Amino acid sequence: MKKKQRISSERNDNLNYYSPLNALTDAQGFAEKLFSRLQTCSERFEIKMMMVKVVARTVGLHRLILLNFYPFLQKYVQPHQRDVTNLLAAAVQACHDMVPPDAVEPLFKQIVNQFVHDKSRTESIAVGLNVVREICLRIPLLMTEDLLQDLVLYKKSHEKAVSSAARSLISLFREICPSLLIKKDRGRPTDPKAKPKAFGEVTVPSDVPGAELLLDEDDDVSNASDEDGESIDADISTQGGSESEEEEEVDDDEEMGSEEDEVSDDDEEEVDGMSIDSRGSEKRKGQKRKFEDFDGELDGANQSLRALKRLAGARLESEATTEEPTTDGILSNEDFQRIKELKAKKDAKVALTNHGILKKSSDPKSTVFKVPTSDQLSLKRVDGYSLEANIRKKMTKEERKALIKAGREDGEKYQSRAATKQKKTGGLSNQQKEHKKAMPLAAKRSKIERSRRQKKLKAKTAGKQFRGRKAWK
Repeated sequence: MKKKQRISSERNDNLNYYSPLNALTDAQGFAEKLFSRLQTCSERFEIKMMMVKVVARTVGLHRLILLNFYPFLQKYVQPHQRDVTNLLAAAVQACHDMVPPDAVEPLFKQIVNQFVHDKSRTESIAVGLNVVREICLRIPLLMTEDLLQDLVLYKKSHEKAVSSAARSLISLFREICPSLLIKKDRGRPTDPKAKPKAFGEVTVPSDVPGAELLLDEDDDVSNASDEDGESIDADISTQGGSESEEEEEVDDDEEMGSEEDEVSDDDEEEVDGMSIDSRGSEKRKGQKRKFEDFDGELDGANQSLRALKRLAGARLESEATTEEPTTDGILSNEDFQRIKELKAKKDAKVALTNHGILKKSSDPKSTVFKVPTSDQLSLKRVDGYSLEANIRKKMTKEERKALIKAGREDGEKYQSRAATKQKKTGGLSNQQKEHKKAMPLAAKRSKIERSRRQKKLKAKTAGKQFRGRKAWK
């Protein structure tokens, strides 16, 4: 997030200091004059492309309406056109929500028909799907249900560039308008009834953007305090319940004592507050509780009442502080700083959710894919390189062979196994160590005897030739 903030601040600084398009007094007149000169221009192609980029950038930055610019670009939208990605980037840059969809629809259909079809190359299909996604991000009313379902089928392509471009289109329409997708591709959208705004519809904010984050934070704090209060009330209720139960027991004992007194008045005689019946058994008339028994309970009740008073005072203070911004609608500098911090926390949570570090919450407000606003899109500069398929394609057999040969040139030449063994340095191999093992004594003697016999045999036959059997006379 810090990296994104730094890049955005650098871009804003560059826009403020180095972009003269922000300082135009009559942007509409400038764009119309430059476009009329472009239509009658006889300069070379590079000059025309620079003029197209300046016109598109001006239209997108100031959200101008230049309806003749889109049919002019339609003539050059071909896969074999020179610098076609820069031309498509200019077409995307010139689209915004204030342009009527009918004016951009012929250009949109031309891009789909020329780039996205089965006989087209992989690179052109991927570029066409990326351009469709960027245009629909700015003008979502151009997309129809049948066209979207046809484009979504490219997610089954074996080419990684095409399938990823189609899936990015699906993820966009899951947030913008899930009803255009079939049920299988919708997933779990955050707002199933979301629809794009009608042409010319504007949402006017009625309060400070981000003020609801303060209210949500206050609700969390109040819920936590409510939980604490409920736990304290529960403790008090249990203590009060025990006290009431004891009081009820005392009342029951007194009632039972009075009944017994009424029934056995004739048989009992009172002696010093003690009732003695005719049988000689002693009973208490009505046991009265001593004040010493109430001391512990009264102390516990006083402590719980003090806690309740503190909690009530804290609630009154929190309500007084929270009612200040809601009643008069005026926020202090501390509130704006707190809103900025809460926004940063929310963005960090979304980023961690995207990376799989945090689990996706069930809160519908926490969207994983954040659709940028029209103002952010107008400030964003579209590059032709971002529309290309930046995924490495598979190498052919000849390319793989060339890569292998290039790697072999840097390394050593191929040699036989025997040659590599001869050049081996270090210790002996296991086979060589077997040859040098000390033999047992019997084996040594047999080997010596065998070598002697071989030497004797060789000495007898040495220098003599066999001439056949001699004839006896």
